[in-house]
Amino acid sequence: MANNDWNRAKRKRKTIEIVYTPDSPTLKVKKVTGKNLESMGIPGKSGFELYPEEAVYLMETGSATISTTSGVELSLLEAFSILESNSVSMSKYEIYKQVKSTGLVVLRPRKSTIDFEKVRHVERAIKHKFAEKTFEFLVQMNHVPEESVPNRESFPSYSNQDGHISMRMKPLHTDPSLISFLPIDLLQSFPTSRIVRNLPPPTKRPPKPCRPSYLPLPECHVANWTEYRLNTEKVRQNLILNRFRKLRPPSQAEVRRDRITVENVDFHVFSPASFSHRLPARPLFSLICYSATGPPLKTTELSELRNVVFAVEEAGKLNYVSMSGAPINLNNYLL
Repeated sequence: MANNDWNRAKRKRKTIEIVYTPDSPTLKVKKVTGKNLESMGIPGKSGFELYPEEAVYLMETGSATISTTSGVELSLLEAFSILESNSVSMSKYEIYKQVKSTGLVVLRPRKSTIDFEKVRHVERAIKHKFAEKTFEFLVQMNHVPEESVPNRESFPSYSNQDGHISMRMKPLHTDPSLISFLPIDLLQSFPTSRIVRNLPPPTKRPPKPCRPSYLPLPECHVANWTEYRLNTEKVRQNLILNRFRKLRPPSQAEVRRDRITVENVDFHVFSPASFSHRLPARPLFSLICYSATGPPLKTTELSELRNVVFAVEEAGKLNYVSMSGAPINLNNYLL
């Protein structure tokens, strides 16, 4: 008896816990285990949510349990009633389960989450902020301090005249922590300025390098840390603005096709090799579940879709056909 309790507790640790709330179109994931949710559900800031067919599939395959908000665990038969209450027919669930069992990623189609008007507003605000920051850098570069020494952060300069090596540094570089990369006796052997030769011992403060380990661009030439920070900021700004340039509004035809897809297609099917919630790829095909005894399909709107596969259920058997009526083997998409 104790052994059975131990096995039950071990299975529970490896099981996804799902909470069902009546009248809610999705189910909340309470505990995540394993890798099933890497290709299922809707990830959000507050956790994962699952559509009814996804939750029931996980429960039927032994990967999850479904409980009510009061903590009562549902049986598989009770879980099937969740499908019915959310207008998911058993034939549609069987199609989902069969395609999912091949290893393909099966998700409901989703509307675009990008608000392009908001993106344009944010892009203008960021450009204005970048312009202000660049202006501040330029002011710093042309500012001469009270000591009348411009570019106090200049990098050390070296010269070699007929084997006579010398090194010069701006007043800022008299800070011993800035040149602790060279021993004092070596500095004293250079015919440098008096202020460099008579440096005190290095401090315990972490040293700041005299030059950056790399430049923002290979062809970039900078003489001091102020110029370096300005060029680094320009590179960062261009990278951010390029991301916004890629977010261009879709054409009217693409918007219409997206609307028709969401309204008429049951599932999008993706390759497991390239799918990621963070980087969603284009689906391999769109899946339309159709019962031979059901109402006819709206072929006028469906003609605008691409890569559509029909899953036809007739007398308990499932067949997959293309728009032309040719049979399709789902395993070919895994090759």
